[in-house]
Amino acid sequence: DFTVPQGTFTVELDALKAPRAVANFIGLADGTQTWRDPVTGEVRGGAAAGAFYDGLPFYSMTDGFALLGGLRPYVGSDGKEYWEGPGYTILDETTNGVDMARGVLAMAEFTGPHSGGGELALLLTNAPSLGSGWTGFGAVTGAGMAVVQAVVNAVTGGSGRVAAQIAIRSGAMTPEENAALAAARADLPVVEEMPLGFRRESNVTARATFGSAPRSRACL
Repeated sequence: DFTVPQGTFTVELDALKAPRAVANFIGLADGTQTWRDPVTGEVRGGAAAGAFYDGLPFYSMTDGFALLGGLRPYVGSDGKEYWEGPGYTILDETTNGVDMARGVLAMAEFTGPHSGGGELALLLTNAPSLGSGWTGFGAVTGAGMAVVQAVVNAVTGGSGRVAAQIAIRSGAMTPEENAALAAARADLPVVEEMPLGFRRESNVTARATFGSAPRSRACL
């Protein structure tokens, strides 16, 4: 359930066709999935608490066919505003048979294949060409698109940003869905504190490095 100033709309998630995207979405919404704070660099979520999608903003349109949201804003050292994901990406599920149609909730690509991780897209029209890169993992139910359209109107004609709170309901989950989600959760990247290295390459150049060994094949 997405609660916005304009009302509430519900999205039914498809854990069988897109278990990885659904597990990632739920984890970022309820705080069980780890992520990296774009401002402080600290690891949040999981044992550290804090949900990435807490107060999720809807902030822009993509050529009129999708409402975008989910990234976290921060101000860089140059004083400009930037938007950042959870600090990792996940593998696409683009061949899962979910059509890119009006009302679908999708994980948006960022810079090419397997580059999504946090940005969400609510499709406002049929866009089959997106099926080659965006992963559809749910759909708005009932009359919820009327509320989505009200959000679109506010984003394009108002402040340009609408905050939402997400509540997860897990009613009527089948054993197959639970099994698919459990397997997908185990394969999500684990964000952890990273050791910092420093070396001087010359009397005028120094290089700082930080890195962490991948914990799963979904960590790119």
